Amino acid sequence: MLQKMENSLKQRLPVLALFILLVLHSLAAEAEIYKWVDENGKVHFSDKKQPDKTQEAIELDIQPTSWKRFDIRIKTHDVTLTAKQREQIEKGVNYVYAFFDDVLYFDLYKTVPVSIDIYASESAYRQGLIEQGNPNAIRSFGMFFPKTNAILVYQRKPFDQFLRTIKHEVSHAILDSLAATIIVPSWVNEGIAEQMENIDVRDGRLVIQRDARNAAKVAYHASNGSLMGLKRFLSLPGDGWLAQHRAGNSLYPQSSQFVYFLLSTSPDRRFLTDLLHYYKRGGRKLSAYVTDDMAIGGIEGLQIRWNLWLKDQRPSELKF
Repeated sequence: MLQKMENSLKQRLPVLALFILLVLHSLAAEAEIYKWVDENGKVHFSDKKQPDKTQEAIELDIQPTSWKRFDIRIKTHDVTLTAKQREQIEKGVNYVYAFFDDVLYFDLYKTVPVSIDIYASESAYRQGLIEQGNPNAIRSFGMFFPKTNAILVYQRKPFDQFLRTIKHEVSHAILDSLAATIIVPSWVNEGIAEQMENIDVRDGRLVIQRDARNAAKVAYHASNGSLMGLKRFLSLPGDGWLAQHRAGNSLYPQSSQFVYFLLSTSPDRRFLTDLLHYYKRGGRKLSAYVTDDMAIGGIEGLQIRWNLWLKDQRPSELKF
């Protein structure tokens, strides 16, 4: 038995030695690592120089990874961007990425290659839509195409509005990489994208500003009783959601504010996260059918909290 234990230990020594090296490196990234062998032939590692021992300095060969969290390819069409504008776009994109990674707990372990095609005018942009195979697109400031992983936008002033559009479409691109957007409910897809328009970083924390225009529209419909109830809202399929929006039901503002509401408290943020992970795993049920299992109090409890929040629980910003 003792011999087996000794043999097992000898087999594990290289692994243990590597583990020690990694631990020492993490504790003293800038320090030297030393190795020496004692009189019994046992190998030791330390980050301290010991004059009474014959030590050998070890250089850790740690290769930098070539993997990037987000592969951003900006293509301009008769548009000139300043270095500062390019930097702002890249920062904005990475804020969106950080939200999915740090707030919604998606392990985004693969690079998502996205090309952002920026056109000089709306007419040039619409021609780009036609070339992407969408000649009948409704009027928009930007659009994401899942088949080609392409985002098309056109430059407009002020720049911050233009940047909002890019971040909105990048949200669609990331979500599509996690779960096909044909599966994810439209209210989730559009609601999160609306939040990403207003995402920023302050004092090292992600911050989302409440969208004042969407808040005002939802408050108006809530006050006159025309705001769609959650049971119906959560039951809409993708084509039904778009049809209701075109019919004048203001589903973009409602989706925006409903997602903002869910993000404002830990229990309901957990519901949103669980719902997204359900679709990432391949779930296909309408959100109304899984809400009773995921949300505290089911749809009825969620409706009560939503009604209260609409009255007096709307913070001007969310910090994560």
